Amino acid sequence: MRVPVLHDYPPTMPNLLDWSIEHYGDQEMVVMADRRRTYAQVELQSRILARRLLRSGVGKGTRVALMFPQNDEWISAFIAIARIGAVAVLVSTFAKPPEIAKILKHSDVQILLVPPSILGHDQAERLEAAVTGLADAGNPELYLDALPYLRAVWITGPSDRRWATTVPWRDESGPMVSEDFLRKVSSEVSPADLMAIIYTSGTTSEPKGVIHSHGAMVRHGEGLRRVGIFDTGSVVYAGMPFFWVGGVSMTVMVALHSGTKLVCQERFEPASALELIEKERVTAIAGWATVHQALVAHPDFRKRDTSSVVLWPKPGDPPPDPGLRHNSLGMSETLGPHTFGRPGEPAVLDEKYRGSFGYPLEGIGLRIVDPVTNEELPLGVEGEVVIRSYSCLQGMVKRERHEVFDADGWYHTGDKGFCNEEGMLFFKGRFSEMIKTRGMNVAPAEVESALNGHPDVNYSVVIGLDADGDQEVAAVVVPAGAAEPDVDALRAWMKERVASYKVPRRLLVLAEEDVPKLGSEKVDKISLGKALARLPAVPR
Repeated sequence: MRVPVLHDYPPTMPNLLDWSIEHYGDQEMVVMADRRRTYAQVELQSRILARRLLRSGVGKGTRVALMFPQNDEWISAFIAIARIGAVAVLVSTFAKPPEIAKILKHSDVQILLVPPSILGHDQAERLEAAVTGLADAGNPELYLDALPYLRAVWITGPSDRRWATTVPWRDESGPMVSEDFLRKVSSEVSPADLMAIIYTSGTTSEPKGVIHSHGAMVRHGEGLRRVGIFDTGSVVYAGMPFFWVGGVSMTVMVALHSGTKLVCQERFEPASALELIEKERVTAIAGWATVHQALVAHPDFRKRDTSSVVLWPKPGDPPPDPGLRHNSLGMSETLGPHTFGRPGEPAVLDEKYRGSFGYPLEGIGLRIVDPVTNEELPLGVEGEVVIRSYSCLQGMVKRERHEVFDADGWYHTGDKGFCNEEGMLFFKGRFSEMIKTRGMNVAPAEVESALNGHPDVNYSVVIGLDADGDQEVAAVVVPAGAAEPDVDALRAWMKERVASYKVPRRLLVLAEEDVPKLGSEKVDKISLGKALARLPAVPR
């Protein structure tokens, strides 16, 4: 594996930040309906927070979680943590209290950083619902049985909770280290140091914490810029949450390399998004297909001037054929895309390349192997996609190396595909049962675990149903007693425990004797899928 030389400085967040401010400091980085922030303003906000963190005892390797909506504060907090060598643990704002508790415990977070409210919802109340014993804590120095490593919750604004450490967000009042000391600390951050833990659904009900280094994240941001994700002068609607790999790797890290202006909404809403896209003359949409579809399908699409968006259908144009454009394949473990189209290639492919997922990026080792024997397969033969590269994960939280990589250091993605003679990858599905819905991974076991916690459920079976080029989460539940669970009540119960995209859109209650079985007595998921497909799906 060859590591590409993409920078003339050691690839760390402090060095990238210095370079970015030198080149783009006066340019706007984040634009929202109610605020505008330049690169220099975002950096200053992060610098103040970094000095506070250092004064509190945070050092290299300290795990600091951030849970912010899609705005400039998220970026400032992320940069603040990374620039002092601490490890940023990215927590989804979609997560429900039980999911928050799982992530904080699994990652051994020492400080949690949150705003006072998100979309009008009080975060102190949310955390008290998530963390057993927090509401009864008498002071800000925390020692909780539920989260034994957690020492403090920082709220970036006023709070009346005795357990909260309230910190001013932008002014320089209160204890903090000097600017000179911050520079000395930042100079000791190395490319090999860990930078972030990104959470995604694992194959079990436990969360999966993917660990990445400074070298990987900084290099990959520049690698993605070079293949044309965004470049200087781009104005991008940031439709992928920053706390997932698409948002942090493909949006924030690329922006720092390119001076891109990010147009953000704390909550995606098509009508106001289209208004922002028109007003700010957005040139690209960073979002999964469902974001694009929601925008184009909205009635306001024809009323707004979106002609600035490159490669977007204009009102009245026939929709593009997605099969004749390079897609890209990626995952949290590879910092997003590990394949992509090449700059300068035609926007529309020849028919013989239909379904291409592009070529491996520079520095990416990609093989197709037999999923049983691990032997490399010839070109054109379908097998499992395995990756070994500079952008691949360092490891996973609480997993030993042999649990993550094979004996030769390759990461087995679980993706199915083949490569043609020209080196293009063609993705053909998954070997695992992971459900991919709206660009997000959902582990069936995680949803089953939540469903099985309901007192009226004996057990459940969760599967993914193909629907309009995407997948839906669907489930069959078997009652624990004679009473049949009410489907609407069960779905409402789930919404309190898992993020909304994990709640089954189709839910079927079957008596044990009616569950189809194979000769091996395993559940016949194909038959269950057909039965679930006949049900109407509830709206997203």
